[in-house]
Amino acid sequence: RSWRMMLLGSIPLAFSLIWFLAFTWLTFGSLNLITAIGIPTVLGLSIDFSVHLLARYDEHRFEGLENREAIRAAVMGAGPGILTGALTTAGAFLALGITEFKGFRELGVITGFGLLAGVVITLLLVPAALSSDKLAFLHAKPSPGGTGQDTPIRRLQIPERVARHAGGVVTSGVLLALVTLWFAGHIPWSYNYVDLLPDSVEST
Repeated sequence: RSWRMMLLGSIPLAFSLIWFLAFTWLTFGSLNLITAIGIPTVLGLSIDFSVHLLARYDEHRFEGLENREAIRAAVMGAGPGILTGALTTAGAFLALGITEFKGFRELGVITGFGLLAGVVITLLLVPAALSSDKLAFLHAKPSPGGTGQDTPIRRLQIPERVARHAGGVVTSGVLLALVTLWFAGHIPWSYNYVDLLPDSVEST
């Protein structure tokens, strides 16, 4: 609920966009009608990195941890999940790099790189910014007593429940992936870009 926190979380997006455009220029020279989709994709997915990191930091500050301790706890707690999500998503986009359709191939490569750049910038810039005394106005106020036991996050205890049933969660995920993989084999595919355009437009 802080526009200052929102601003801090958005700063890495600017650097990610610069890296994304620079990499695009170095590799393919320009954007096209399809690869331009990579810009909102990178921005929309990269903001999650900052959101999770700042939310965990704010949670630890509310529990009563000092600033440096809260930063370390946030990075060590949320960092592995953020990194895993970023690598998984970037890998999915980079897999498009082996497709025959040039537009999707370029989109996958530059978007995958943009997500990797976004997670690196976020994990380096946000903790450093939070540790600066000049950004002290961003720090959350610890709760009275520093326990944080009355927060909605503590009452939900979703992470603890997932950890207790890790085997069931993994098994369900694998089964769901196998089911969707079977359906994926029945999806028709066309590399003809004209098929994506309305019949009424002049270019078609």
